[in-house]
Amino acid sequence: NRFQAQFGLGMSISGDFRKNDNQLFEEFEFSTPIVGKNIEASLKYIFKNKRFLAFGVTVQSYTNIINGTGSQGENVITFEDFRLEEELQFYELQYGKLFDNGLDFALGLNYILYFQPILTSSPGIVLRNPESRPDDIGLTLAVGYSIYSIKNLDIAIQAKLFYSLNRLEAITLTPQLRFNF
Repeated sequence: NRFQAQFGLGMSISGDFRKNDNQLFEEFEFSTPIVGKNIEASLKYIFKNKRFLAFGVTVQSYTNIINGTGSQGENVITFEDFRLEEELQFYELQYGKLFDNGLDFALGLNYILYFQPILTSSPGIVLRNPESRPDDIGLTLAVGYSIYSIKNLDIAIQAKLFYSLNRLEAITLTPQLRFNF
């Protein structure tokens, strides 16, 4: 088998541990959570020496639903099922090695797109604003382990560390299905 397609859904921990320090209103927290969901897909080309080259996409989402009333001076704003979401998209190119015991290691470059919410003057509106943080590049370190194999299907788990030029972006833990063909 020369190719391996991977798909996974797991959890991510944001590298921005100070997210909740910013409060827009005293009455309730107005920020996205530190723990979110992680969706991954990648395609590997495996060389004869069990080294591989992979291209992948990882999407992380941190969502908070806000209900309540807040005030700033004389202005009162009511939020009802207000969805506050931050999304990060990583486009990765990885080089790695597969081992006979089921382990695999990879180091890669990634391009990061940020979609962070902003609050406009109209209450209850969230805009995805790609200009709120400039796109960035960074490194990915991945460690995976194949737990169970059946013919051309592997069930695996993978941990990744995403680091940009500015800071630690995220740590992920993702169960995966890997199809070998």
